[in-house]
Amino acid sequence: MPGLTLSLDEAGNLRADGSEGPFFAELKRRLDRFNAMSRQDKMEQLVVGTLRYGPYAMFVLLPAFALLLLLVYLGPRRRYLARPRRYAEHLVFAAHNHAFLALVIGMSALVSHGAVSALAAAWVLGYFLRSMKSVYGGRSLGVLARAAVVAVAYSVLFAIVTVALVLAAVVIR
Repeated sequence: MPGLTLSLDEAGNLRADGSEGPFFAELKRRLDRFNAMSRQDKMEQLVVGTLRYGPYAMFVLLPAFALLLLLVYLGPRRRYLARPRRYAEHLVFAAHNHAFLALVIGMSALVSHGAVSALAAAWVLGYFLRSMKSVYGGRSLGVLARAAVVAVAYSVLFAIVTVALVLAAVVIR
């Protein structure tokens, strides 16, 4: 929506500025209702909404991740004939890595210790790089460069989807 600016203050209140129209009026009404809640109720609504709409976010992110892989591995395959070519093959690889990530996040959430989280992050990074190397082939530097491009683009998509998820948790009730 052009001209729409969202801001968050210290008390956890959301404010929308810069647009007019019926959609904006309804958004402002829902944000006002959210802002009238206590801080604890706001946090509870965000957690419940995130748990409710999180799977939808993964529904968007998984195919986007596969598309990013498809894009970074476009081009001639003379040297690596077994490299995945079809989008479905990239989607299977993406689903495998997302499942591994979900498993590690779940395990590290059970332990909830800083050193374990750091070790889990390193494990996921190493696993992802190794799986890219074994599935797609290529030199290690090429795999690392492609992984960096995918990571940056995926981080941007993840941030956008996270903001949309928070807005959905606040607005849809």
